Amino acid sequence: MPILHEEKTVDAKICQTIYMSLLMMMEKSPDTIPASQYVRELLQTKRCDKEGFGKNLQVLRHDYITAIEQGSSGVIKRIEDFKETEEDEKRCVNATVHYSFWTQENLLQALSWRNWLYYHTIIKAERIFASNTKNQ
Repeated sequence: MPILHEEKTVDAKICQTIYMSLLMMMEKSPDTIPASQYVRELLQTKRCDKEGFGKNLQVLRHDYITAIEQGSSGVIKRIEDFKETEEDEKRCVNATVHYSFWTQENLLQALSWRNWLYYHTIIKAERIFASNTKNQ
């Protein structure tokens, strides 16, 4: 599945790919992708905070980190190192559910107009058609 890029820099293309991946992960069943994987990918948006590369999601990431590490330190480090525990995973699930609408809103705003259009026409349509074939 191609992601349309209009950006001229590699960094901007990477950021668009990260944003699109996060949005597509949100479309999947919660059993398909561990919440810690989603958080790990969200943390990758830090490289996109520079002007011209994407949307600054610093506040969103900060709130995820604060929620996940509440009452326990080192959780984010374990997630980044792929050493998360079962409790860490539960913390990530809680944060992703709590911030899902706000996250989606920010990610949609971060998409280039071409990727925004692609997301709303192709990806959403595929999801609708797939759910209709399941119900038949």
